[in-house]
Amino acid sequence: PSEGDATSTTSRTLAQLAAARGQVADDLRGASEQLVPKHWSQEVGPRIDRYLSMLDFLSAEGETCDPTYFCWHPSERAVAHVLFDAACVCAATGLREMNAARCLAQRAASGADATPEDDRRLAYRLLCSAAHWLERAVAKMRASNHDVDNSPAHPTLSSQYFDALRQVALAQAQEIGIVRAAASPAIEESSSLARACKSDGLVASLAVCAADFLRGAVQALRDVPPPESESVRSQFAAHFKEIECACLAKADAWDALSFALAARMAFDDDPAAAMAQVAKAREFSSERTLPKSPAFDSVAAARGATLELVGHICDAIERVNALVAHARPAATEPRRASPKNLASPKRYQHG
Repeated sequence: PSEGDATSTTSRTLAQLAAARGQVADDLRGASEQLVPKHWSQEVGPRIDRYLSMLDFLSAEGETCDPTYFCWHPSERAVAHVLFDAACVCAATGLREMNAARCLAQRAASGADATPEDDRRLAYRLLCSAAHWLERAVAKMRASNHDVDNSPAHPTLSSQYFDALRQVALAQAQEIGIVRAAASPAIEESSSLARACKSDGLVASLAVCAADFLRGAVQALRDVPPPESESVRSQFAAHFKEIECACLAKADAWDALSFALAARMAFDDDPAAAMAQVAKAREFSSERTLPKSPAFDSVAAARGATLELVGHICDAIERVNALVAHARPAATEPRRASPKNLASPKRYQHG
C-alpha cells in the first residue's frame, strides 16, 4: 500500500480505538448500584474484551502509541503505553465489581431486601470475578514496565496495590462462603466451616494484603520528589493506614472464629485441646481500634457480629467443660483445622 493508504488506515484504527476506549470509560464510570448483571455480562463485558484485544494486538506489534489515546490518569505523570492502559481497564473493571458486591452485601444485611440470599450469591460471584480482573491487571501492569517505581506520585497505580485488592476480593468472597456455611442447619455436624476459616484465601490473604498496602505506600511516598512530596503523603498515608487497620481487624475476627469452631469440633475427643483453642479464640477477640470513618462502618459491624458468634461458642464450651470435663487448657500450641478454600478467581457470567 502507498504511504497515503497506510496513513489513512492508521487514522481509522486510532479513531476506532478512541471510540472503543470512550465506550469502555462510559461503561466503567457509572454508579456501582446501577450494575445490572445481565447487561454487565452480555453487553459491557464484550465491549471491554474488544478494547483489550485491540490493545493486546498493538502491544504484540510493539506499539506504545500516542498519549491522546493511552492516558488513563488525568495528570502529567500519566503513562502512554498500551499495556499500562490495559492494566488500568482490567483494574477498573474489577473495582467496579467489588463496589457492586459491597452494595449487594449491604442491602442483604440491612433486612430491607426481599431476596437477601440471591444478593449474597451474586456478591460472591462478583467478588470472584473482581479477583480475576485484578489478577489480569497485575500481570499487565508488570509487563508494561510502568509499575510503582516509574509512577511514584500515584501508588494506587501499581501491581502491588492491584494484587492487594485481588486478595481483598477473594477474602470477602471467602467471608460470604463462611457466613452461608454458618447459617446451614447441618453446621453442628460439619467440619467444613472450621476448615474454611483457616483458609489461605481469607486469613493469610488479609495479612499479606495489609503488608502489601503499607509496602507499596512507603515505597511510593519515599520516592516522590519535591514539590509534590507533601501533598502526596497527605493524600495517601492515611488511606493506606486505614486499610491496614481494617484488614487486620477482619483477620483477627476470623482467626478467633477459626479457633472457636475448631474447639467445638475437638471438645468431645480432647477437652484439654479444645480449652486451649477457646483461650486462643478469646485472645484474638481482644479489641482493635477501627478508623473513625463511615466507609468502615460495615467492617466494624461485620467484625462485631463475628466476635459475638465467637463469644457464644466459647461460652457454651466453657459451660459444658465446667459441668462435665473439668479440663484445663493443654500446654501444647492449639491447632486449627486444615484449610479449605471457598473462593477462587472466576470471571462473572450471567445465568
